[in-house]
Amino acid sequence: LAREPRHAGNEQVALCARLAVELLADIRDVVAQMRRDDGLDLADALEALATPFPRPRMHLQIAPEARVASLAQAEAVLRAVQEGLTNAVKHSQANNLWVVLRREGSELRLDIRDGGRGSGEVLAGNGLCGMRERLQSVGGGLRVQRTDTGGVHLQAWLPVAA
Repeated sequence: LAREPRHAGNEQVALCARLAVELLADIRDVVAQMRRDDGLDLADALEALATPFPRPRMHLQIAPEARVASLAQAEAVLRAVQEGLTNAVKHSQANNLWVVLRREGSELRLDIRDGGRGSGEVLAGNGLCGMRERLQSVGGGLRVQRTDTGGVHLQAWLPVAA
C-alpha cells in the first residue's frame, strides 16, 4: 500500500509499513540470538515484538514450565504473537492484547485475545493461513474465533519437548 500513489501521505499506511519493517528486523534478531546462544528468553522476545506498537498494549503471561522444544517452535510462537498484534492493529482497533503461554499436559497452549470490537466471521487471510501452516509444520494447530465482545481469540497448540 505504501508504494501506491493513492496512499501517498497516509499516516496509517506509513505506520503499518514502518512497523512491518521493524517487526521483521526484530524477528531476524531473535532468530540470530537463538542460533548464537542456543536459547531464548521468550518473554523478552515477545515484549520486543510489542514495543513498536503504540497500541494495543500487550499483557503477557508465560508459565515457568512453558518451554519451546526447538527453534522452529520458538519462531512459530513469535510469529503467532506478531500476527495477533498486527491483526489487532489492522482489523480490531484493539487497545489491549492478552497473550498467555502455558503447558497443559503434553501440549504448549498459546492464547492470544484482543479487546477489539469487530463483528462477523473472522476470515483467514495470508497472515492467519501462514500462522496455521507454521504451527502445523511443528506438530501444532490453530483455532480462531470471535469473542463475545467482538474481539478475536487465537488458540494455538504445540507438542511439549520430550
